[in-house]
Order: sequence, then structure tokens, then C-alpha cells
Amino acid sequence: MCSPILLLPFVYFIPLAQASPILSRDAPDCSPASWFDILLFFLTNYVTHAFTLQTTPGENPGPNIAWAFFSLFTPYVGALKGFMATADSAILGKDILEQASRAGALLLVARTEQWTPRPGETVRYCRIRGRRPKVGEYVKCSVKPLSGEEKWSPTNRGSVQIHGQFRLPKGYQFCLIQGRLKVERKYESDKVDLASSYSFVQAISAITQLLFASITLFTSLGNQLSRYGYAAYTLTVLPYAFTSLLNLISALVTPGFSHCYVVRSEILREAIARGGRFDGTVGELSVPDEIVQNRQHADIQIHGVDEWGRISYSAPPEVKYKNSGDPSIQYDRIGNHVPIPIRAKSLEAVFYLLAWILFFGAIAGPYIIIAALTNFNKQQSTITQRVWIMLWLVFGQIAGFLLLIINGVVFNHQLGTAGVTGKRRVIPVLFVNFISMVLCIIPGIGGYIVVARQIKENGLCTSG
Repeated sequence: MCSPILLLPFVYFIPLAQASPILSRDAPDCSPASWFDILLFFLTNYVTHAFTLQTTPGENPGPNIAWAFFSLFTPYVGALKGFMATADSAILGKDILEQASRAGALLLVARTEQWTPRPGETVRYCRIRGRRPKVGEYVKCSVKPLSGEEKWSPTNRGSVQIHGQFRLPKGYQFCLIQGRLKVERKYESDKVDLASSYSFVQAISAITQLLFASITLFTSLGNQLSRYGYAAYTLTVLPYAFTSLLNLISALVTPGFSHCYVVRSEILREAIARGGRFDGTVGELSVPDEIVQNRQHADIQIHGVDEWGRISYSAPPEVKYKNSGDPSIQYDRIGNHVPIPIRAKSLEAVFYLLAWILFFGAIAGPYIIIAALTNFNKQQSTITQRVWIMLWLVFGQIAGFLLLIINGVVFNHQLGTAGVTGKRRVIPVLFVNFISMVLCIIPGIGGYIVVARQIKENGLCTSG
């Protein structure tokens, strides 16, 4: 259902359309602005932007509300999400599974760093290092680190809403995949239908915000620029407008998913054998038809595991070892898989380029327009006005990106392992987020105060 806030701009339309002397040859007749006028300005130019943010598949309502709140003060908190959604262009997926994968709505069961094999198990898709071990020799083993190229990362099981019921055994976690791993239907005749939709409210909000940001900017071509220069309050809508445009494009190319879905794989079946349970899975992680047994990819038979986690194993005879070096084994977190070539289609490259253009435009665009309109002339503005307005723009960009980066890195590091959700790990995350969020909104609050005072000082100007 469309938010009532989206209707407020139309109440504000007539005064704005008459507010600029450019729209009339008569001298502007300015009258004092009421607090209702200030509220309408905030709602149409700042609050509407909060409804344009790109949401993460399966994300709980709490984080969505928090991101929307902080976007009121730092519009760039949603820019990275919009950029990544546009670059991944989920709409290009050939079916709903590939679209969900590109949108970040598919999860894999993966081994954690604490995972260890069991005697008698066959561990597939391992990397063998060093010389051939002696019979009965125990060698070191480890789990392959996360791969940035495959674009997947640990996901705390409490951070997203996951379709179905599940129980993760010790040594396993959920991992998010984003379009770089091939997922297919188990049977060609299977019909896969995942709950997804395109956000009407997000698109309409972005269009509304862009429309009235343009009208607001057009009104500043009159007495506001001559009075306040580059500190004019109508110029503060620029970062909101540019990021709303980025969010609009991302909304058009990325369907929304209310839940994340677990994909079947050999690691999932391994977890089931260890007591795991997974109901409501979809699709199957694609694996190569034939595996070449070599040092990079080999299936090994586990004969024993000692108290330090070292293993005794045997490998297929066709595996060729190095002549020197201590032997060791590295397990793959997600098992064998088929990667999808990055930007294999020309249309993917177009969306990727478009994402970068919109992203850099959102960063540099406000400065370019401010320079073109004012030449960064301070006019009669005070130093307090200039400092708060520019801090709002500059620090808003920096803090907005840092908030997303810090939140993502710290969250995954602290809560990535399934089942580890104790207070000792949650409290540092909340503390870091609280500090970064407070630092984000201070320039925005100062900017809001300056804007309100300028509107009261300048008043609403209409044609005489």
C-alpha cells in the first residue's frame, strides 16, 4: 500500500511552482514561512527518500527501519546497496533461481573454520599440498578461506528470515551467494516458484523525490543563491536526489525477496549425515560432470583424526605430489561447484557500467551542480551555515559508506559462525554500530536546523 507521505508533495506543489522568480517576470513577493511549510519541505525532499532504499532479501524489519531512519540524515547509506543491486542486475537471470542468486536471496550450507572430518568419510574437492605423506602419517588440514571472486560471505542465521525449517550441526554455517555460482533445478520438469516482487512504493517514492527535488532546486535560482550562495538550503536536496535516482534504477532491475532460500548441495547432505535438518530447500548447486583428480581438486579418504585435528588419509593414485614441502590438506567450504563467468553477456556489462556511472554521479554530481550555480561563492551566508551544510554533504558521503562497510565487516566477523550468538559477541557489534550511527547523524541534524532557519529567514517567495 502506498504511503500517505507520497501524497504530501502535491500539497506543496503550487507554492513551489510559484516560488521562483525564474517562473515569473515580476519581482518576487516573499511572505514568512510557517512551520507547516518547513515540515512539508522536509517531508517532500528528505523523508520521501527513506522509502527509496534497496532492501536486502530476507532482512528483518528492524534493520530496514534503522537504515531508513539514518538515510534521513545521510542519504548515502543506501548508495552502496543500490550500486550492487544495479551491477548484479538480477532481472537478467534466465529463471527465478538465477534471479534470486543475483539478488542475494540464496544460501548455501558451508563448513566453518572449526570443521573437522571424521574417520571413514570421503571428503571431496580438497586441495593437496606438499609431498606425498607416509603411510599412517598425520598431516595438517585447514578450511579454504572465503573467496572474494565468488562473492559469498558468512551469514548469521538470526540476521535474515530463512524459508523453511532447519537445524545446523556443529561446524557448519550459512553462506550467502550472489550470482557467481550456478544453481539449477534438480529435475528439468520441476517448477520453482519463489516469493518475489518489484517494489512499487520504492519506485514511486524515488520518482516523487526526484520530481520535487528538481522543482525545489529550480526555485533556488532566485534570491536564495544571491543571499546564501553555496549554503542555500535548496541545494541540500542534491545528494538525496542523486541517491534516489540510483535507488530507482536498482528497484527496476532487482526483484525483492521476503525470505532467503537454502540451496541443496553435497555439503548440505554432509551436514544432514551429521544430524542436520533442512526442510524447504530449493534448487541444486551445480557441479562439474567430471572431476579431474589432481593437487587442486581431489577426493580423499579419511583414515584417522588425532586430538590436534590432523588427519591420516589416502588419495586417488592419479594425484601427483610435489617433491618437497610438508604435506597438508585444504578443504573447500562449499564443496565442488561451477562458477558463472562474470559479465559474460553484453547486457550485463552495460548494467555494470551504468552502476558505476550512477555511483560516481551520486558522489560528484552535487559538487558539480553547486559549482555551476554558485561558483562556491559564499554571498551573505554565515560561516556557521556554510560549515554545517558542507559537513552534511561531505561527512554524509564518508559516514554513509563507512556505516555500511563497518556494519557488514564487523557483523560477519562476529556473527558469521552459525550458532555463535552469545552476548560477548553481540555487544561489541552493537557498540560499534551505535558509535558510527551517532557520528553519522550529527551533521544531518545540524544541517536540518540550518535549513529550517533559512526557510524562516527567507520565507516563501511568489510572483507579485
